Amino acid sequence: MKAFHRVFACGVGLLVCLPAGLVSAEGPAPIQDFVQGNRALLSGAEPRLKPGDWVTYLFRTNTPTMAGLARIESLVKISCPLHVGDQPLAAGQFWMEFEMADPAGVSGNVMVLKMLVEGDPRQAGAVKRMFIKAGERTPLEIPEERLKKSADPGTPCDRGDAEGCRAKGGDHQTRQTKRIYTKVGWLEAQSVVIRLPGQKGTREFWVSRKVPVLGFVRATMENGVSLELEGFGDGALSRIDETQAVPLPDTKVLERQLQGAAQ
Repeated sequence: MKAFHRVFACGVGLLVCLPAGLVSAEGPAPIQDFVQGNRALLSGAEPRLKPGDWVTYLFRTNTPTMAGLARIESLVKISCPLHVGDQPLAAGQFWMEFEMADPAGVSGNVMVLKMLVEGDPRQAGAVKRMFIKAGERTPLEIPEERLKKSADPGTPCDRGDAEGCRAKGGDHQTRQTKRIYTKVGWLEAQSVVIRLPGQKGTREFWVSRKVPVLGFVRATMENGVSLELEGFGDGALSRIDETQAVPLPDTKVLERQLQGAAQ
């Protein structure tokens, strides 16, 4: 049960949305946090979002969470899964998926977040559909009206807009290049440092042209999160069959479902 709570906290904490927020908050705030957190991970490099590509990171945070855990550690697979279905996607659309699993490999302790994206995921309104699945439970779809309410443009720093970030009082710098040893061997990577306006913290990404999807080898975020490359490849398939999803229930029903999945 504790292992599932770690994965669940990672899944939402990774995207700046604490687990209790998704369950208890009303309105679009948690979804907006999800989208903005996703932009934050895309802010350090030009994303390469080719269908089938995937990348896995070891996720860590030392920031206390509402799940009562002082430290979270999880494997996070971020992919652009191949589209499977009779109906092709519209021009410019693709799937993007975040899969969080227990590093200890405990079976069933997996949480998946899936988005249908159109265009650049860093832009407002790019997420057209969103699904969530906890363990082996039936996937849930976030209602379209809640996605529309959360279509916030974000900040220039989150969108990877260096000039706009500086204009708002932040900074966006490309620094030295060095070879970094990873689980897949030595990779040439360049440091990108983003200082957020209003003394809200600093992000650092080590960017490599060989790494697909997010494009970085290592990252440290302003909220105490760090990510370290574990592997990458192609041929990714989705963990969610969106045709089987049901609408997201009210928050009390969702809370009972998540508690049931954790047992």
